[in-house]
Amino acid sequence: MLGALRLHQWTKNLLLLLPVVCAHQVGDWAHLSLVFWAFLFFSAGTSGQYLINDLLDLEADRAHPIKKGRAIASGRVSRRSAIVTAALLLSVSLAGAFWINNNFLGLMAGYHFLTLAYTGWLKHKAIVDVLLLACLYTLRVFAGGAATDIVVSQWLLTFSLFFFFMLAVLKRFAEMRWRSTELRVRDYHSADQLLLAGIGIPAGQLSVLVLAFYIQQPGTTELYHHPEWLWLLCPLLLYWASRMWLIAHRGAMPGDPLDFSLTDPLSYGALAAAGMIVYKAV
Repeated sequence: MLGALRLHQWTKNLLLLLPVVCAHQVGDWAHLSLVFWAFLFFSAGTSGQYLINDLLDLEADRAHPIKKGRAIASGRVSRRSAIVTAALLLSVSLAGAFWINNNFLGLMAGYHFLTLAYTGWLKHKAIVDVLLLACLYTLRVFAGGAATDIVVSQWLLTFSLFFFFMLAVLKRFAEMRWRSTELRVRDYHSADQLLLAGIGIPAGQLSVLVLAFYIQQPGTTELYHHPEWLWLLCPLLLYWASRMWLIAHRGAMPGDPLDFSLTDPLSYGALAAAGMIVYKAV
C-alpha cells in the first residue's frame, strides 16, 4: 500500500514552506510548527488523490510501459482497499485543515475539488490540463501562507504561475518525447511537441524575468542585506530549466520533471547552490 500512496510525491508539498522562507520566518518555531502539520495533512490528502487517480486510470495504467507496475494496476493493492484508504486519507486531510484554520481548510477543499476535476475530466483537455496543474502547484504556496497567516506577495504569485506552468508543459512534452507516440488520451498529438516547447520554454524565462524585477525592487533591501547576490539565481535557474528541456528533448525524461529531479545529482547541486546564494544575500 505504501507504494500506492506515492510518498516520494510529498516533496512537492514542501512548497507550503515557501511563504515562510520568503518572509524570513524560518527561525519562528510557531510558523514552522504550523507548516509541519499543514504539510502532513496536505500530504495525506494528495496521497488520497493519487489513489483515486490510479483507480480511474486503471486500464490505461495497465497498458503503460512504466505505470503498469503501480500497486493498483499490478494487483498488489485491491480496489476495495484503495477506496477505503483514499476516503480515510481525504477525511484526515480535511479534518486536520479545519483544526489549523478556516482559510487553510478553504484552500485544502479547493485543492481537492480541482484535483478531482482534473483527474476525472480536465486532464483530457489540451492546454487546460497544464494550466490547472500550474494552479495546483501555486495553491500549495497559498496554502502555506494560509496556514501561517503570511500574505503571499504578488511577486511570489507571479513567479509561481510562470514557473509551474513551465513545469506542467515540460511534463507533457517529456511524456510525448519519451514514448514517441501520440497522447490521444491527453488530447495531444505528436505534432504538438514543437508548440508545447514554444509555450513552455518562454514561460520559464518569464519566471526568471519576474525574479530579476523583484531583485530590483526597493523593498527587497528590507529583507536582504546583500540583495546583489540574488542576481546569481537568474543564470542558475536559466541553466536548470534549459537543461531539463534539453534532457526531455532528447527523450531521456519519462515524465514528471520533479520526479526526474529527485534522481538527478545536478538538480541537487543547483538547489544547494541556490540555498548558498540566498544565505549570502541575507
